[in-house]
Amino acid sequence: MRKRTRKSQEQTIDRWEVAYHEAGHIISDYLHGFSLYVVKIGNHHGHVAGSRVASASNLREAKQTIRARVVSLYAGIEAQKLFNNSADESRARSDFATAVRESWNEGLFPRSSASPGDQAHLKYLHKFRLLARKLVREYESEIARLAKWLHSRDAATDEQLYRILSRIFDS
Repeated sequence: MRKRTRKSQEQTIDRWEVAYHEAGHIISDYLHGFSLYVVKIGNHHGHVAGSRVASASNLREAKQTIRARVVSLYAGIEAQKLFNNSADESRARSDFATAVRESWNEGLFPRSSASPGDQAHLKYLHKFRLLARKLVREYESEIARLAKWLHSRDAATDEQLYRILSRIFDS
């Protein structure tokens, strides 16, 4: 039997964190009705290659869509914290940056905000992080099941994701 080194243990833990992180994004995207594509899982990073957001037919629908998108961006780190409560927040910096950029570009910020990522904007976005936390807690068992499935793979196609999500939510 091969003895595990500290490095391989850290990589295994990282891979679990990545699996939980990506599962959070995927479950949130799925629940919000976004189209799923491909997910890739590595030892230190993951990537959901595009949850496509349908174009909105009016301003109200567009606002609801960007709110859901921001919640899904925050759902990754919140799900990662299910596995490791002290997960490194810097691992989600691209999600945070995307939330700031997309929310600003779509007009999702308070009137008191003067620029993307200013204190007023970040305070406003925090409520979406809290919504993501609530969603993740509510769907914790589904996220755990999906994370376990993702952990055993390097990548998954949209067909595979929809199949596993159907099994998870139909059981």
